[in-house]
Amino acid sequence: MHLDGLNECFEDEEPETLRARKAAWNRLMFIVRPWEGLPQFDAYRWRLVLHTDADEAVEAARRLLASREKAAQEKRRVLEGR
Repeated sequence: MHLDGLNECFEDEEPETLRARKAAWNRLMFIVRPWEGLPQFDAYRWRLVLHTDADEAVEAARRLLASREKAAQEKRRVLEGR
């Protein structure tokens, strides 16, 4: 059933298809998760897909850096107020 879902996702490269492919793969990931840590489990192969394209990955990295900078500024503000 999951293999059929994955096969349908490889028909085109439209954003909706890429999101469906990512979702199908990540569902499969949770199915194999109980085998994680076993000797033949290939952790490099079996990892979650976080982004469907480079632009999405860059935007996520920018958001992460901005949130870390905001947290660091808040921490400095609190420490300076002591």
